[in-house]
Amino acid sequence: MVSAAGSIGQQEHHGVSRPIAPNWRPAAPEHSGWTQRYYSDTAVPPQPATEEDERGFMLYSRPYLSLVFDNSVPHADDRAETLACRASPGEYESMTLAVYALRDLNGVSVRVGDLKTADGARRIPASQMRIHVASSQHKRITERAVYKGPPPRNEFMYMPRWLFVEESVDMQARQSTWFWITVHVPDTAEPGTYTTDLMVYSDGQVKAVLPVRVEVLPIRLAQLSDYAIGYYFRTGNPVAEWSIEARMAAMRAYGMTSVHILLNADRFPKIRLDDSGKVHVDILNSHFDRAMAAYKNAGFPAPPVISLSGRLTTQLAPYADPRSARFSQLYLAVLQELRAECERRDWPVPILNPLDEAVSHGTGRYDVPRRLRLIRQAGFMTEQNHFLAYPHNTELWRPACLPHLDVITLIYSTGKTPQSQPPWQECVALANDYGKTLWIYNALWPGSVQPMSWRFMNGWFFRTWGKDVTGSFYYCFDERLSTPKNDLKLYRGNRGDASFHAWHRPDTKTGFAGGPAIDTASAREGIDDLRYIVTLERLILEARSHERNAAAQKAAEESEVTLQSIIASFDFSNAPHIKIPNATAESEWEERGERDGLPTVSGEYLYRNGWGATDYDLARHKIAEQIIRLQNFLVGIR
Repeated sequence: MVSAAGSIGQQEHHGVSRPIAPNWRPAAPEHSGWTQRYYSDTAVPPQPATEEDERGFMLYSRPYLSLVFDNSVPHADDRAETLACRASPGEYESMTLAVYALRDLNGVSVRVGDLKTADGARRIPASQMRIHVASSQHKRITERAVYKGPPPRNEFMYMPRWLFVEESVDMQARQSTWFWITVHVPDTAEPGTYTTDLMVYSDGQVKAVLPVRVEVLPIRLAQLSDYAIGYYFRTGNPVAEWSIEARMAAMRAYGMTSVHILLNADRFPKIRLDDSGKVHVDILNSHFDRAMAAYKNAGFPAPPVISLSGRLTTQLAPYADPRSARFSQLYLAVLQELRAECERRDWPVPILNPLDEAVSHGTGRYDVPRRLRLIRQAGFMTEQNHFLAYPHNTELWRPACLPHLDVITLIYSTGKTPQSQPPWQECVALANDYGKTLWIYNALWPGSVQPMSWRFMNGWFFRTWGKDVTGSFYYCFDERLSTPKNDLKLYRGNRGDASFHAWHRPDTKTGFAGGPAIDTASAREGIDDLRYIVTLERLILEARSHERNAAAQKAAEESEVTLQSIIASFDFSNAPHIKIPNATAESEWEERGERDGLPTVSGEYLYRNGWGATDYDLARHKIAEQIIRLQNFLVGIR
C-alpha cells in the first residue's frame, strides 16, 4: 500500500499529518471551468484506547444523514458501542458504522448474525440485513440559483455517493470506510426487541464485536396508495440482466410508491389494422406488457404513470390523417384495447400522459386536448407535466386541456421560472380552482448526494410548503445515455444529464452488481416518514369519529398537538426556496473556507430548515409513540 504521507494539504493528528486531499483517491477528471473543494474534518480525534491500538482501527457511528468521508475522523461523542434502530413490520431501516484505520489494513469487512429475541423464540434472519459500503466519486455540488439556469458556481468534490456490496476493502492509515447496515423487518415479524452481534473483520480475523438492537414496533404503516412518489423510468436497457422486472423490484424496495414509465419508441405495442379496418394491438411480450406485469408484481401501492409521447400517433398516422375523425376512432380503439388488457390481467390502471412536456413540442401540443379527451373516454386518468410553462404559447391550449386533465405536474418554484411558469401560489390556486391533483417533478436531481434534502422532500415536504402536493417524480432512475463515472461531463450540452442517476447499473462483464445512490436510500426514509405521518393522521380521524366519546376527542387532540408542534419546529427562514427565487430544498455546507491553500467545506451538508441530522428520527419516534398510544386507546372502544 502507498503511504498517505505525501498527500496534499495536511492537518495534525496526534503529531501525525492528516490529509485534506489524500493520495489514495483517484485523480480528478479534467475540470477546466470547475473548482475542486475538499472536505475538512476539523475535529481532533480522541486518543485511541489500548484495544483500538492493538486491532488497528477505531469505530464510530453517525446518523446516515451525516456524510462520512474517506478523510473523516471519529469525534469525541460518536464512538460506536452499539448500533440500534426502530422499525415497523415491512419497513427498511439503516444504521451506519465507520471504521477509522490507525494503520494500513487489509480485508476489512462487516458481518452480522440472525437477529433474535431474548428467549430465542423469534428471529429475523441475517439474510434480511444488507451491508453496503459507501463508494465515493468526484461529484458536482453546485447549487442552482435558478432552475436549470446558469449555476452561481461550478464546484465539485470527492464525496460518498453510491452504496455497493463489497466482500471487503483495504484501507490506508487515517482513512475511514463507511458501512451501511440495513435491516428489512419482515411483514410477519412480531413486535419486540431483537439483538445480534456485528463482527468487524480484518486480515480474515474478527477484530471487534458490536451489539446490534432492533426494536420492532407494533405498528402497521399506511401504504400511501394516494401518493405518487418515484422516478421516471425508461424501459429500454442494454444490460439484459438488469431487467425491467429487476429494476421495478429495486424501486419498490427503496420505498417508491409509483413509477413514471417512459416506453421506448420502438417498444410500444405494435398496432395493425385487419382487412375490415379493425384495430389490433400486439400487447403480449411488449414493453407495456412487461412493465405493467412487473409493476403489479413489485407491489407498488399507487397507480403507475405512462408517457405515450407520440408513440400512438406515429403508428396510426399511416392509416388516417391525424386531423381526421377516423384518426380519433383508431386512437380511442387502441386505448380501449390497453384498458381491457388491464382488466384481463388485473393490472393497476395507469394514469396516461399524452405527450411529455407538451408545451415544448411545437405545434404538436395543439393535439393534446383531443388526446386527453380520448384517454379519459377510454377509462384512464390523465396527467400533463410542464403544464403552466411558456404561457405565451398556450393562451388557447391550456383552457382546452383543463376539462380533460386530472393531474397537473409542475416545477416547484417560489417565483416565476425561466420557463415563465407562474409563482407557486398561483399554480396552487389554479389547481384548486379547477379541482386538479397537483404533483411536482425534478425538485432535486438523483445522484445529488444531499441526504437531508432527499429525506425532507419525500416526507415532511408534504406537510409543510408542499401541503398541496400529493406526488413527486424525479428524472430519472437509471439513464443509459449518461455515465456515472464522470459527473462533470455533460451529455448533449444538457446541463444536468450526467448526474441523473438514482442507481448505478450493473456491469455484467466485470461482475459488478451496481447499487443505489445514497440519495435513493435517503428518499426511502423520507417516504417512511410520510407513512408514519399518514398512519397517525388516520388514527386521529378515527378517534374523532367517536363524537360522543370525550376521551376519544381528547386523545385525538393530544396527538394532533404533537403532530402540529413538530411541523411548527421547522424554520424555513434561511431555506433556499425562501432566500433564492426559483430555488428548492437543496443542501449547503455549514462552513466554507480554505485550509493549506485549498478551498474547503466543513460541518454538515444540510437543508436549512432548522433541523439537523438527528431531528428526523426524533420526530419519527414522537409520531410512532402517538400511533401506539392511539392504537391502544382505540382497541378499547372499537
